Amino acid sequence: MRISHITATDLFGTFNHEIPLNLEDRITIILGPNGLGKTVILRMLDGVINSRYAEFRRVPFHQFRLDFVEPTSALQVFEGPPQPSDAESNSPSPPKEIWLEYKPHDGNSELHQIAPRDMTEGRSLPLSIIEDEVAGLERISSRTWRYLPTLETLNLDDVLERFSDQLPAAFTHSQATPDWLRAIRSDIHVRLVETQRLVGSPGPSNPIEQRIYRHGARTELPQAVSMYSRELSAEIQSVLAESAELSQNLDSSFPRRVINQGPVHPFTAAKLRQELDQLEQKRTYLYLHWTT
Repeated sequence: MRISHITATDLFGTFNHEIPLNLEDRITIILGPNGLGKTVILRMLDGVINSRYAEFRRVPFHQFRLDFVEPTSALQVFEGPPQPSDAESNSPSPPKEIWLEYKPHDGNSELHQIAPRDMTEGRSLPLSIIEDEVAGLERISSRTWRYLPTLETLNLDDVLERFSDQLPAAFTHSQATPDWLRAIRSDIHVRLVETQRLVGSPGPSNPIEQRIYRHGARTELPQAVSMYSRELSAEIQSVLAESAELSQNLDSSFPRRVINQGPVHPFTAAKLRQELDQLEQKRTYLYLHWTT
């Protein structure tokens, strides 16, 4: 099963994108200005494949669709009808309903609702366990965290969707995946690699940069610009120090090198005229050769 098209409809309430994948060369480049949804579409693709649906609840959209070949079929994600909130109690709106529908080339469609994760059994556990277990999370309010590698602000639902594999089971009670959806995911051979352009990954050679969240150690990841600026500054200082040392050594050894360079053969006036005559002959030859 290979993905042939990726379609996002009414993304951010504005954009409609259809991305045909180059199945022959197996290389597709998604190019466009900032803010059109390139990263969001890739995160939605990751959400479909890896059961991470927080992006679908966070970003306004109407439909996200994957078209397949071998065999021809389609899998689409869409929003259900909005649920009214309790205006009198000022309670927040419930999470959006997310539905998955699989449309095979021949046969009946399959439908599956993605229900929000159930936190009923996990309320007995303190939420502070979350930042203890997940490296890079910084708690900024009672139910909100900042993920330092991407500088995203995540609510509890986002955290549970994205980091369920790192949290205790009591936090991540989720509904069972139907057999047809499990079979589709096993047949989609897609691997997504997430890169960070703004946040650096400190190496073990620099203990000062080893600042990550791990088991309650409150630290932060370095910004890539700052980290690389310091590395470049240190490299420049090292090269300047080597240059100054070399220059100093050459200055101090100049008299010795002059004395030890051996006898200097005199260059007479007759020898100089002979060299100039030969040079003039070459110029004349080249001029006549290229103008005739």
